[in-house]
Amino acid sequence: MEDTIYAPSSAIGGAIVIIRVSGPDAEKTKELLDRDPSMRSRELVHAHLKHNGEIIDECMAVYFPMPGSYTGEHMMELNVHGGMQTVQRVLSALASLGFRPADCGEFTKRAFLNGKMDLSAAEAVMDVINADAEQSLKSALAQLQGSVKREIASVENLLTDALSGIDAAIDYPDEAEADTLEDLPSSLATALARVDAMIAQGRRGRVLRDGLKVAIIGRPNVGKSSLLNALLGSDRAIVTATAGTTRDVIDERISFDGVPVRLIDTAGIREANDEAEKIGVDRARDAFRRADVVCLVLDASVSMTEQDETLFRKTQDST
Repeated sequence: MEDTIYAPSSAIGGAIVIIRVSGPDAEKTKELLDRDPSMRSRELVHAHLKHNGEIIDECMAVYFPMPGSYTGEHMMELNVHGGMQTVQRVLSALASLGFRPADCGEFTKRAFLNGKMDLSAAEAVMDVINADAEQSLKSALAQLQGSVKREIASVENLLTDALSGIDAAIDYPDEAEADTLEDLPSSLATALARVDAMIAQGRRGRVLRDGLKVAIIGRPNVGKSSLLNALLGSDRAIVTATAGTTRDVIDERISFDGVPVRLIDTAGIREANDEAEKIGVDRARDAFRRADVVCLVLDASVSMTEQDETLFRKTQDST
């Protein structure tokens, strides 16, 4: 990479913000520090940040020479005070050195391009950051630590060994051991089983990342919004005795036993005359089609209506 980039790598507004600089000229950041520029690598030091002859903050700074950094490039990390004005002044000082703001995810992109992590680990970085449930975090951390990479490597080794055995049997039929070809079906079956397991794990990973989509459906005024509010523990949806109160889809995330769940409250499904309600019903049907789980709500105080039975059949057809 020819240019040097910078960006806050932690949320602005807290007591401390970490600003990361990466690229061939990252060491120039030392010019902003009021201390000996020959500071030792990987040693956290206290310094004042100066720009245009003025002290703009005091910080803790650490320099990582390539390739021993997150991105594999020269890197500097500045731990500065987290106020918006302070952070902005530090970013302006970095820009004055000819550095540019990093694009979203660019530090991890550079780490991937420089061979510091594989693609599965690069994807896991954002999953770790965005994890909002315990099982989501555990899954992302396992992927970040190389679980997917190890599984792929094991399948690759099985296939390589199988291919070597086939090549040997073709090139040297008189010398090839009988066991080599006899074990081939078993080796391929093992490889296929591991691939199937990874695909299944990928589907589970999608649920842990995006949340299990649970659509709450039913005819109007059977208690769908009341159920949503009860599960959330708050009055998120408006509940009235008037049918058709819910016009739009309400999508809320919660965690059940460490698994992220998206609860989707929908408009009551019926033949609507009102234009706004028609749109709501259409969105309810779309949520039903896209859901991982469908929760059909029925009014236990009355017998099942024709609408209830129609919806019940549709939920069975979708399983």
